[in-house]
Amino acid sequence: MLDQIDLSILALLRKNSRLQWKDIGEQVHLSGQAVGNRIRRMEEQGIEIVGSLAMYPFS
Repeated sequence: MLDQIDLSILALLRKNSRLQWKDIGEQVHLSGQAVGNRIRRMEEQGIEIVGSLAMYPFS
C-alpha cells in the first residue's frame, strides 16, 4: 500500500525523472537512502518506475 510519502516521491519523479534520491529526500524530509528503499519497495510491490512514468498494477 502506498502512503503519502510514496505518492510524493512518485510525483517528484513524474516531474523530473533524473532527480537523485538525496534531492528527493530533501523535499520529502527523508534521507536519500530511505528514498531508495521506498522506491525499491514500490518496485517489489509491482509498481514499475520507468523514467518519469510510474505504472500501477490494477488488481
